[in-house]
Amino acid sequence: MNIDFSLIEMQNNVEISLKLFYEQILSVLSKHAPLKQKRVRRQIQPGWFNDEIKKSIYERDCFYKNRDFENYKRARNKTTSLIRKSKINFFNKAISENQNINYLWKHLKDINEQGSSSTLPEVIQLDSQIVSDKKEIANIFNSHFVNISNMLNSNEEYLNHFSTLKNSLNSKLGSNYFEIKPILAFDVKRSLQTLNPNKATGLDGIGPNILKICGDSIVAPITFIINKCISEGVFPCTFKTASVIPLHKSGPKSDPNNYRPISILPTLSKIFERHIATQLMTFLTEHNLLINNQSGFRKSHSCCTALINLIEKWLKDVDEGKYVGAVFLDFKKAFDMVNHDVLFYKLELHHFSSSSLKLMKSYIFNRYQLVKIGDVQSDLQIIKSGVPQGSILGPMLFLLYINDIASFVDNTSIIDLYADDSTVHESGYDVKMIESHLQSSIEKINFWCKINKMTINPLKSKCMILGSNHRLKHSPDLTLRVENHLIENVSSQTVMGVKIDNNLKWLSQINHVSKKLNMKVNLLKRLSPFLTMEMKKLFYNAYILPHFDYCCVVWANGTKSYLNKLYAIQKRTARLVLMKPNRTPSLPLFNTLRWLTFNNRYKYHTGVLVYKAINNQAPSYISDLLVNIPSHKYSLRSSTRGDIISTTKSANTKILFNTFSSKGKEVWNNMPVQIRNSSSINTFKRLYKEHLLRTQTLSFK
Repeated sequence: MNIDFSLIEMQNNVEISLKLFYEQILSVLSKHAPLKQKRVRRQIQPGWFNDEIKKSIYERDCFYKNRDFENYKRARNKTTSLIRKSKINFFNKAISENQNINYLWKHLKDINEQGSSSTLPEVIQLDSQIVSDKKEIANIFNSHFVNISNMLNSNEEYLNHFSTLKNSLNSKLGSNYFEIKPILAFDVKRSLQTLNPNKATGLDGIGPNILKICGDSIVAPITFIINKCISEGVFPCTFKTASVIPLHKSGPKSDPNNYRPISILPTLSKIFERHIATQLMTFLTEHNLLINNQSGFRKSHSCCTALINLIEKWLKDVDEGKYVGAVFLDFKKAFDMVNHDVLFYKLELHHFSSSSLKLMKSYIFNRYQLVKIGDVQSDLQIIKSGVPQGSILGPMLFLLYINDIASFVDNTSIIDLYADDSTVHESGYDVKMIESHLQSSIEKINFWCKINKMTINPLKSKCMILGSNHRLKHSPDLTLRVENHLIENVSSQTVMGVKIDNNLKWLSQINHVSKKLNMKVNLLKRLSPFLTMEMKKLFYNAYILPHFDYCCVVWANGTKSYLNKLYAIQKRTARLVLMKPNRTPSLPLFNTLRWLTFNNRYKYHTGVLVYKAINNQAPSYISDLLVNIPSHKYSLRSSTRGDIISTTKSANTKILFNTFSSKGKEVWNNMPVQIRNSSSINTFKRLYKEHLLRTQTLSFK
């Protein structure tokens, strides 16, 4: 692409420079790749439907209407053959591109089935009025999203309550300040190369695929524009204007409260945001500013590590015969409720330099959005609170915003966070004492919410008493309140996508995973006639295996009789992929497909996490659970082999053997030394998987 961008660098105003950049790119697109409108009879066509099939269907139907059955049969067979070939090509391509599972279900349906034209509901109930006009519905959604803070915010003054945070940050940071550095052309080029072409296009009309195709020719002007933004302390208005999609969560679709706003921002803004976010995370990490128990949006942290940290503590308490009381707090519209004034004040407290504050003020304030679904578009409105969901920098700012919540409770170790997922827990032998401590913590967190303009949702918050089956028989329910609202007691709760039972036996989680797996296997069965062998295996890896693997290190050490259900599904899948009868022995099939049994996949993921913990590639709270056997004055085989020991004390009950520290030690110490000594995580994964495949035996009979 040959465009003269020299005029861009001659401007004094970055907004004008950006406007010229867009105009030049869009003028080339309108000339060489203009947008075209195409009329179709149905608003939604299956992806495999094409003009050749359409023509064949028309010919077939004409023969039938004219009672020419001989030609009709020939045209019918031709149409069937074309549809089958097209479906084979379509589904194989979709699976190879790892399309969303709902995408496959939608296009599997027959072309005569009708689908919804958009994600907007048919009607919205506003007070006592029923609204059905699409434009008006879009405006109602937009007004609801931008005014959430007005509906929920408290009037508590915040400036008088952050002296502890200020003193703590001053002590940690001293004379250090966060300064946003200029971006290099190399970083812009790398960002362009790694853009996902399947991501949505913002209101600027230039999607990631176009920017990726333009490549090197636009690196220089983008670098200039971003660096001019940094030097002037300006985040351009175009970058701050979002197209919002209302994403339904649960409950009646006619209630706007049951939707989450997902912001689609210009792709260029994400390159700029990533540059800032990377530097900010480095600053927060180097100065140890984030609390240890915050696992959201952090390198080497995950839902799995967060859950291990939580469950490890609970299993140890249960092993000692204690009860564990847990409260799972839900913050109303947490990301949308972030108060802009409070957020900006916290950036000041975190030692943002004056130039960085100027840029961040421009980023935070005076943002705009509209709701756009298909051809329906709301009016543009200013955003009064929140950080954009769908942005790169938004989640980082949310971590910084919520980080001091732990300082409001008596003991920071009793609160665990994954972004806005908050769990508060206490243990002891007396449920009433646990209840008293938890109630005190809830009140202190509720006070934090008031001064930070956030709100706890008591209807969605839950509480639970955990313990051994014997202890649970005699335990009363917890009586906990958020102000005057009673929190519901539950016996099972979903935390970060994993169902936790009050006896920590994982039956609910295994049943949940089984249900998900059966749906995917049934889809594979329906797709099988259209898929090659390689695509079936790819389907397994892309759509089925993630359900086996997700946080399995946490829950796949449960009762063997429960886990048999999952293993049976895995065997059924192997027979389906290889088109074998139901009674075919499964071990030869696993060897043919080079699949690890579910038990061996659990070992594999456990081994990988232990390797990361030992090599400083995991959170410190994971590494602290495992230590190498120290050198001994005598040459012990265990020390020379590099064995590890668990930091957990001797077990009182069998439940302690289900901790990660116990299972991790067992998996690691039974692993060949040459695998443990791998020079990189990728080498370790390859060698350990090959080892498990060689030694694989059926774990369940």
